[in-house]
Amino acid sequence: MTLEYISFIAFFVVNVLSLQFYLGTAALQLEQKGDHDRTYTDLANVFSSVGIIVAPLASYLIDSQGFGVTMLFVNVGGITCALLQAVPLLEVQLLTLTVWTVTRFVLYSGFFTMLGALFGYSNFGTLTGMASAANGIVGLLQYPLTDLALTTFEGDFTWINISQ
Repeated sequence: MTLEYISFIAFFVVNVLSLQFYLGTAALQLEQKGDHDRTYTDLANVFSSVGIIVAPLASYLIDSQGFGVTMLFVNVGGITCALLQAVPLLEVQLLTLTVWTVTRFVLYSGFFTMLGALFGYSNFGTLTGMASAANGIVGLLQYPLTDLALTTFEGDFTWINISQ
């Protein structure tokens, strides 16, 4: 494993953690903001399912702007999503869901495209497996983060969302 690969995986797992954390806690966060009839929660499920419509954008970024701009887009999207999650207005969460969906799809598209381009395809399966394992291990942090939000912060996810 090279430093380049380790850095690449670190970038991936840190970004995935915040996006997956929102996926796992969206219902709780939206209810905290007033989604008592679960309309926005249902919309969150729809948004996460239709990310494929972002494929042309992801393809455009990767092909015409390069990997650096694509990953910058992911970083800006992740920060924007975290800040939008901190807004206590339920109506703003439609924008949050949109930014979240686009960012998540571009992250995964860019990551797997870049993985092959940087490290070749002869070991693509092994490298993908190691990345997925690292992602799974880091993803376990969602449990203590959720517990922290529910207990220490009394159901308020704001500081956890912003600190990611």
